[in-house]
Amino acid sequence: MILFCYFQIKPIEQIAFSFPEKDALSEIDAEFNLVEADSKSEPFLVQEIAKMIAESEQVICFFDVVESEGLGTLSKAIEALRKSKADQLFFVKGANSKLEKVLKMLKQPTLKYESVDQLSVEITNFINS
Repeated sequence: MILFCYFQIKPIEQIAFSFPEKDALSEIDAEFNLVEADSKSEPFLVQEIAKMIAESEQVICFFDVVESEGLGTLSKAIEALRKSKADQLFFVKGANSKLEKVLKMLKQPTLKYESVDQLSVEITNFINS
């Protein structure tokens, strides 16, 4: 299973209830299980995502972040990523020093998000490797 996680680490008033890059995923020739959560999500939702991470063969995470926000409930999903044996690829849109510190410990490929085209190319290469 290929799991695509869209995680927002933002203050509640900045959280968007849509993922603009979602259309790019539908153009890639693969079936994704898409999950969305934010740093304020209910713990039950994040726990379910953690289970999906544990069951996945490949996990792609798109972190949409601002500097001033803590990881909140997403820390449980990030812990699941640490324990996972799945191939992983991370994109980060924005900057958040707390997240950057945690991602360095995971020692997985982390790319700065630049464009939808870059996202499509990198994901295609990742799932075909």
